[in-house]
Amino acid sequence: MKNWKTVVIILLNVLFCAITLWLFVRNSFLRPSAGSNHKEILSCLLLLGTLYLNYFLLYPRLCQRYSHMVYWIVVSLSALLTAFIDMAIAYPYIVSTNAKVFEEIFEFVSPFEFYSSIFSLIAGRNLALNFLPFLLRERQHYQQSLEKEVKIVYRDVRMLDVVDEHNDIQLVPIEDIFYCHQQGNFTEIHTVQNRKYTRLGSMRHL
Repeated sequence: MKNWKTVVIILLNVLFCAITLWLFVRNSFLRPSAGSNHKEILSCLLLLGTLYLNYFLLYPRLCQRYSHMVYWIVVSLSALLTAFIDMAIAYPYIVSTNAKVFEEIFEFVSPFEFYSSIFSLIAGRNLALNFLPFLLRERQHYQQSLEKEVKIVYRDVRMLDVVDEHNDIQLVPIEDIFYCHQQGNFTEIHTVQNRKYTRLGSMRHL
């Protein structure tokens, strides 16, 4: 089951990268076209690289050791740096092929305002995408912390939460458990006092 879960996660990541690459090549994702598919692919790989760098390196190294403020400062700087490089990739094509159009635009908008707005879009896109690893890692971190606390409670208190025949939650000492038997999605727990309880989950989970 765990191997299947890993395979599914890998396939979903591959699909996500393929869709992102397609969006860049076909639609110039949230920025003017870079002029060639090679440049678009380079921009896409740059963004995906920062995304997975955040997921596998920045979050585990920074967010779990320092405050969230330090983590978000580093992620924001990474998003800005990526936006600078992305603009550098697309800038020559923007200037050379759209000069006439830009002359008309610049009558109403200054070049600085135009390029700063594009830069803001790119940096905002990068920052929004890098928010995903934070959400995923925070969920995993919370789940691991919760499981760790539950294990500590079971180890120290030596009590198991179960449900009796009246659907009331009871705490049964682990030493009183005689044997367990799986019944569908539930586990039947029999004690030495000849009492029967149920608990949601399989024997393996228990």
